[in-house]
Amino acid sequence: MPPPAHRDRQSKYTAIPMEEAEEIMTNLGKQMYHKFEVVDVDLNLLGKVAGENAISQENYPRTRVSTKDGYAVVANDGTKDKAVIGVSLAGSVYNGVVSFALES
Repeated sequence: MPPPAHRDRQSKYTAIPMEEAEEIMTNLGKQMYHKFEVVDVDLNLLGKVAGENAISQENYPRTRVSTKDGYAVVANDGTKDKAVIGVSLAGSVYNGVVSFALES
């Protein structure tokens, strides 16, 4: 599998409005609320961890995604096409030269 920077950058999923995303998360939160147990604790429990394994029934996200993705541009370059001059994969340093000419 190629590294994230070398993969197709267009998602096959349609973006949804923020309001719809908030509604989905609110509804999920209401469903999850009843799955928690509230218990009294005392100072003797400091440093202790309580928990159990959480196993998802499906992978999420369902597609390969980059943990970070972005492009560096000069804002006053306008809308003209830009050339990709290099790639820096996660955990690596870009050793190429980045330069631009200031217009007078």
